[in-house]
Order: sequence, then structure tokens, then C-alpha cells
Amino acid sequence: MKKKLLLSSGILALASPFISATCVVKNKSENDNPAASPAPNPVTPPTTEPVTPPNTPPNTPPTTEPVTPPDTPPSVQPAPNPITPPATNPVTPPNTQPSNPPANDKLEKEHDKKHEEASAKLTADLFSDANGRSVESIKSRIYRDSISGLDIDWNPRRDKEIEIASKIDNLIAIEDHNESSSESTLRLFDDTYTDAKNKAYTDAKNKALLEKAKRDVAESNDSVERNSRAIETGNWTGISKDEEEKLRKQLTDISESILNNDPDEWERKEEARITWENAFTKEPFWNDINNRDWVKEYKESLGRKNEPLTEKLKTLEDKNNKEISTKSIENEKYIALLKSDLNDHKTALEKQKQEVEKQLASTSSQLDNPGVKEKLEQINSAIEDLNELLRDSENELDSYEADINYYDWLVGYGKSLRAQKTATETELSKLKELLKKLKQQLESKIKPINDRFDKNSKEVENLLKTEKDTKASEFNKLKEIYKEIDDYDKYWMYTFSSPKESITDKFEEITRISDHIRVLKASINDLVKLRSVIKINKSNSIDEVKKLFSKPLADKEAAIEKLEKDFKTIEAEDERINVNISKINSQNEANKKERDLAKNDIENIDRALSELLYTSNIMSSELNKLCEDKKALESKSKEISEKLAKLEEKEELIKHLEEIYNDQIEELEEKAYDSEKYLNDQIKKTEQEISKLK
Repeated sequence: MKKKLLLSSGILALASPFISATCVVKNKSENDNPAASPAPNPVTPPTTEPVTPPNTPPNTPPTTEPVTPPDTPPSVQPAPNPITPPATNPVTPPNTQPSNPPANDKLEKEHDKKHEEASAKLTADLFSDANGRSVESIKSRIYRDSISGLDIDWNPRRDKEIEIASKIDNLIAIEDHNESSSESTLRLFDDTYTDAKNKAYTDAKNKALLEKAKRDVAESNDSVERNSRAIETGNWTGISKDEEEKLRKQLTDISESILNNDPDEWERKEEARITWENAFTKEPFWNDINNRDWVKEYKESLGRKNEPLTEKLKTLEDKNNKEISTKSIENEKYIALLKSDLNDHKTALEKQKQEVEKQLASTSSQLDNPGVKEKLEQINSAIEDLNELLRDSENELDSYEADINYYDWLVGYGKSLRAQKTATETELSKLKELLKKLKQQLESKIKPINDRFDKNSKEVENLLKTEKDTKASEFNKLKEIYKEIDDYDKYWMYTFSSPKESITDKFEEITRISDHIRVLKASINDLVKLRSVIKINKSNSIDEVKKLFSKPLADKEAAIEKLEKDFKTIEAEDERINVNISKINSQNEANKKERDLAKNDIENIDRALSELLYTSNIMSSELNKLCEDKKALESKSKEISEKLAKLEEKEELIKHLEEIYNDQIEELEEKAYDSEKYLNDQIKKTEQEISKLK
């Protein structure tokens, strides 16, 4: 946001850009360009119409309500105009000059450009993630350059592991040696925690100062608006040309401090500005002037305004001098500590190097002794001869052991065959017994079925026989009746009719017997069908029982058949093994005797070889230790020389650090001068103003 103040009187033509409370830059991702973010559009407040002061007494405030600027934040409301001009004879401001709009437009464009650059820089500082991008870059490089991303699949060779272990041991020794000087070295070259602390402090301080700047800028805008309206309407406070320049410089310094994001500089100038405003606006200029002695009153007023400036300047000078003195003493003590530690370290390294050179000369003389090497060569030659003899004896022993082991294996194999044969016989007997039991169970299941169905079938046969006999009897009766009827037909003329046995009764008897025969035939057919059903059910029931036992019976029979086949195979193999054992039994006894002799020879050779190897290992380890000691001493001597060379570099670094500290002191003195310059200039201008009134 931008506010522009144009004074029609010509005394003050000022346009100052300010960052208001609403100038908040939107957060951007790390891929965006903060510098490309557009600056806020300047907003020009509406032109204030001149207001004619009312004809009121001198101490009566005007009745006009204050006008709130449109761009003022809601939390900052302009205060009423505290300046009340006299009712009569208003004073015309001196040094009235015409306004210069083209110059104002040029100044506005310059401030627009400054505002864009400062906003971009502030946005980049506040929202950039340089550290995060650095960390991600390091992570990407680690994952790109290693096999697995975390080197979890690193499989070095054995010689590489030994080399790494040796390096680690050397590093541990070096670290122990340098432990005494690590603290001062860290303090000299490591600024990790200092930078983090300073960054956190600076961020917090910048945030607080920027918030305060926003509030002060809003208040200053309100004050400038009120003074502008007062001057345009003739209600001004008697500001002289020098005081106009003071106000111009004050507002410009504040805006540049905010735009340049320099909290320390802004804080010092802000303190000076507040002091000057307190002195300058303590009371209206009209209250210091009366009609009796204008010059005297004005001079006394300037003197009263000069006192707080002088006190503030003295306080600021004491503060700056104390800061410079404290910093200088701390730097001198730290440089002295570094130099003392460096000298102690250098003396210790030189002494250590002398001791290492002495030990190196002693080790070299021991390695150059020829007698030890010749004796070691003789022992190694004897070891080779014994090793060759030992290999021959071991080969012979292995041959005897192989023959004996083969005989033992045959015996063990024969025993296992006997055990398998016995087990197979036992298993075969068990299976046959189980098969017999299964068949008995099958017969026991079938017998009740046969009994039940045989009983039913017998009952049906009895009924069927009874029905058939009855049917035959009825047929016989029917034949007799037919015969009687036939005789009647032949001899009815020669016989007398009998009332007891009429021909009609005969026919009725025939009908009754015929019906009975039909019933008997139907009954016989039903019984025949029932007999067939009983036979079918009997067969089905027996088949179901047999089906339940068919698989177990088949499995048992198959198992018995397989075991009988295996038994025959085992029996044949057992006979073959017995024949082989009988053939090589005598040779096995001779092999055992030769094996015992070979073992005795190997023990004697091992004993002699162990003594020679022990002597050789002792001598070799001593020589290797001397060689390793020599290498370690040479490496240590070289390392000490490198450390001494690095100490010279540290001397240069300490000198460079002294120069940096001197530059810091000079920078503090310059900052102190800059912080005091504003108050000095204000005091000088006030004193010059007072001197002009003499």
C-alpha cells in the first residue's frame, strides 16, 4: 500500500512509500520465483478538500470531524486534529513555494521500483527454503551414488575389512590424541549452533520489528494526514523549513529501513525518531509563543526540546561504547586462548615426533639383522619336508580307513537287512491277521442280512404254497361241479329233480368259486413279486456291506502282496552280503594292524611339525610386528608432520580471525556513529537554530 502526501502550501512536498499491515506476500513453493511476485498497486487517497477554519476562540477545537483515510487498516483510526489555530489573524506559513507534480510523479515511480525490489527480497527471505532444498539435494546424491540408497548391501572382501578396521583404529588413536585441543578447534571453525541461534534470533527480531513498523507507519500516516489537512486549511503548527527537512529525512529513513529489511539499523533510527517526535510534538508550537517575547519564548522552547535529545545521545553513546569495549575484550581473550592452545599443541607434537624418530631407528636396526632371517628359512624348509611326509602317511591311512569302513558298512548293512527281514515278517503276519479279521467282520455283517431275508422269504414261500394249494382245491371243486352239470345235461331226462341241489345252486357255486380263484391268483402274483423284491433287497444289502469292506480288503491284500515281494528281495540281498563279508573278513584284520601303524607315524610327525611351526610362528610374528611397528611409526611421523603443517595454517587462520575481529570492531564503531549521527545532527540543528536567535 502507498500513501502520498501533497501539501498545497509548497512548504512540504513529500511522497513516502510504506509497507502497511495489509502487505502480506502469499507463500510460494520452492519452485516459484519470489522475485517475480508483483508489488502491490499504489493507492492514492482521495484529495482532501480545503476546509475553512471556523471563527472560534483560540483554545476552542474545530467542530470538523476527522476524515479516515480509505487505505488505513481497520485497527488504526486517525486521531482528532490536536492543533487549534487562533481565531484571528491566522499566520501564513513562511517560504511558500509552488508544488511540483512532475517531480512527485518521478519520486513516486522511484519508490514503486524500490517497493517491488524490497517486497521480492523480503518474500525470498521469509519464505525461501534453501536449507530444505540443500538437505533434499544431499539425500538425492546419497541415493544416486550408492548401491542401495543406504549402503545396506555393502559386502567388502576380507582384506578390505582388515584395511578398514586398521583405518578405524588409526582414526581412534588420532581422535584420542586430538581430544585435548578439540574444544578450541570447534570454537574456532564450527559455527553451526551460532548460526542457528543467530538466525532464530534474527527471524524473531525481524518479525517483531516488522509488526512494530507496520503499526508505527500506520500511526505516522494518520499524523501526516492530519498535519496535511491542517496546513492546507491554515491550521499548521509553525513548522520551519529546517523542521520540514527533519520530518522528510525521518520518514525517508524509516521507509528505507523497512524496505531494506535492516532491523538493527531501523531499530536505532526508530529510537532516535521517537525521541525526536517526543521532543518535537511534546506540546503545540502555539503554546510556546506569546505576544510578549516571541524570540525568548522560542529560544527557551528549543532549549527544552534539546535536553531529551542530549540525554538520549549520551545514553546511546554509553551503550555503544560498552558494546564495543565488551566485544573487543572478548575477542582479545579468545585470540589469546587460541594462540596459547596452538603453542601447547605445537610443542607436544614436536616432542612426540622426536620420540617416534627414536623408536623408528631402533625398529629398523632389528629388521636388518641377517641371522634371524636365515634361521627362519631353515625352519620353513624342514616344515615343508615334514608336511610332504605327513601327506603320504595320511593318504595311506585314508586307504586303510576306507577299506575298514567298507567292511564295517557291510556288517552294518547286513544287520540292517536282518532287522528289515524280521520287521517285514512281523508286518506281513499282522496284515494277514487283519485281513482275516476283516473277512470275519464281513461274514458277520452278511449273516444277519441273510437270516432276516431268508426268514421273510420262507414266510412268503409258505403263504405262496398255501394260496396255491387253496387254488388247486378250488379248481378241483369247480371240476366236480362242471362234471355234475355235464352229467345232468346228459341224464336230466332220467333223473328226478332234487330240491336240495338244484341246477341254479350249482351255477351260483361256480360263480363263487371262480371269484375266489381270481382273488387267489392276484394274491399269488403279489407274493411272487414280493419274493422277487426280497431277493433284490437281499442282494443290494449284501452288496452295500461288501462295498464298505471292499477298499480295506483290497488295500490289505495289495499291502500283503507288496510285503511278500519286498521280503523276497531283502532275503536275496541278505544272502549276497553274507557271502561278501565272508570273503573280506581276513583282509579286514590285516588292514586294522596297518592302520594302527600309520596312526603312530602321523602322531610322531605331527609332534615334530608342531614344534617347528610354533618356532616359525613366533619368529614370523616378531618380524611382522617389527614391520607393522615400522609402518605405524613412519605413518605416525608423517601424520605428526602433517599436523605441524596444519598448525601453521591455523596460525594464518588465527591471524585472519584477528582481522575479522578488527573489522567487526570497526563495523560496530561505524554502526555506533550511524546510530548517533541522527541525534547529533538534530542537536546541531537545534543549537544552530538557537544561535541564530542571539
